[in-house]
Amino acid sequence: MPRIIVIDDELDNAKSTERLLKLMGIDVIAVGYNGKDAVELYEKHKPDVVLLDMMMPEYDGFYAIDGIDKLDPHAKVIVLSGILDRKTNEVVKHRIVHSLVIKPFVIDDLIKKILN
Repeated sequence: MPRIIVIDDELDNAKSTERLLKLMGIDVIAVGYNGKDAVELYEKHKPDVVLLDMMMPEYDGFYAIDGIDKLDPHAKVIVLSGILDRKTNEVVKHRIVHSLVIKPFVIDDLIKKILN
C-alpha cells in the first residue's frame, strides 16, 4: 500500500479523508493544513502520494507544488479541489501532479487514483 500525506486547511476534511483512507487500508503517515506543512511533511516522510487541497490561506497548494517539485521532481501529487477554475486547470499540467479529484469525491474513485 502506498504511504500518503493529506493536506487540507479544513480540519474536518483532512481528518475525514484520513479516517476514510485508513478504513480502506491506505497508510496515511501524516496530515497537514497548508502548503508549508505539505513541503515540510514531504521532506520528512518522503511519501508515495500527496493528497493536496489547492485553496488554503497563507501557503496554498501552488506553494506546496513548487516546494515539493524542488525536493523531488518525481513526486506524485493528487490535487483535491472544490473549485475547477483556470488556475487549477493549469496546475494539473505540472509534472508532479498526477490527477485532479473534485470535491466532494467518491472514496472509491480517490482510491483508484492513489493506486494508479
